[in-house]
Amino acid sequence: MSLDFYLQKRMMTTIYERNITHNLGIMWSEAGIYNDLYVSDGKKAKDIIKNLVAGQKRMLNNPDKYKALEPENKWGTYEDALIFLKDVIKNCEENPDAIIRISR
Repeated sequence: MSLDFYLQKRMMTTIYERNITHNLGIMWSEAGIYNDLYVSDGKKAKDIIKNLVAGQKRMLNNPDKYKALEPENKWGTYEDALIFLKDVIKNCEENPDAIIRISR
């Protein structure tokens, strides 16, 4: 199971799509960004950027804490989470008025 995060513009045209494992849900919660990634359907991208950036900083400032939350099977690592988050932030910043769509 996984999270699909989309950004859409007018007429429901998808301009960005990214998928990541649900195994990172605990990490997202600890970073304070779970709701931004899982419960933001219908919001504008600009509505979640500030919190995503803050969560990214929390993760970068305490890697050991977040690495300890990696699943044993390594399906969803700290590095995977940061790569995903960096890309989502970049695309939200580039498309601040895009509408977020979530599929879980």
